[in-house]
Amino acid sequence: MNGSILPALVVGAAALPAAAAPVPLPAGVPGQWIELEVRDRAVLRYAIAPESLAVGGDGVVRYVVALPSGSARNVVFEGIRCGDARYTLYAYLAPDGRWRRYPGEGWHRVARGAGHRVVLYRRHFCDQRGRPRPRAEILRRLGAEAVRGAP
Repeated sequence: MNGSILPALVVGAAALPAAAAPVPLPAGVPGQWIELEVRDRAVLRYAIAPESLAVGGDGVVRYVVALPSGSARNVVFEGIRCGDARYTLYAYLAPDGRWRRYPGEGWHRVARGAGHRVVLYRRHFCDQRGRPRPRAEILRRLGAEAVRGAP
């Protein structure tokens, strides 16, 4: 023993994760949508852009969703992490048609009352073991629940 504990601490220390690179933003305004409904206290219609749907190797399902807000729709790029049932907001589509990142947005629990996120997490994106489903299966599930006759 040489009297120093520094080498032992360095050798036994777990590597800190490197700062994650920002998630690439969608390439523009989605052209196609799958309309869905959430029936909670009221009926909420929302839409998922199928071409935006991506299942990452990090266990996050990323997608663009259009949410009603009065007579307008807010278009948001989100992610749901299946392993711990959390979501984050990456960006929103500004009126000028450009994506704007949410500053410093963290991860939040997908909880009851979270509208579309609970439905996406439980019925479409994640399996019973907290793993993301394959993209093709997610699209099949979304298509099976699409609102018929949606505008």
